[in-house]
Amino acid sequence: MRMLFGTLGAIAALALGTGPAVAHDYFGEYGNYEDYSNWLIPGTTSSCCNATDCEPIAPDRYRIIGSSYQIRIDGKWVTVDPKAYLKELSPSEVAHACWPRKPIRGPLGGTILVNPDPVVQCFKRPSGIGEAPPSSPQRAVPTAY
Repeated sequence: MRMLFGTLGAIAALALGTGPAVAHDYFGEYGNYEDYSNWLIPGTTSSCCNATDCEPIAPDRYRIIGSSYQIRIDGKWVTVDPKAYLKELSPSEVAHACWPRKPIRGPLGGTILVNPDPVVQCFKRPSGIGEAPPSSPQRAVPTAY
């Protein structure tokens, strides 16, 4: 009986304690916290990341409109200010971006990071696109979702 309650307690803790993932829960092959923590906001000595502000941006979450990058954050397209571009390119087609977020308690007890009006502080452009956004895209980039 004790084992049954222990197992049920562990399952309940997992179910109630997990909410939507935060920025640094997923890195895969695209980066890690040590990479992000060493980035500086262009033109400053301030870090881009406070351990929750940066994440990989898959190709289906960025696009080029005119001469600007846009990334999709929480379902909304946000234009990246060119001043936020880091000099180094990402080593793959995955971009990386950092923007401040505030932690709030989620409906299941986990933490959700939110920012209703995100401003990208640092943006590592994907490789294969070029040193700066071209005036006409060099690859097919979706324009709407």
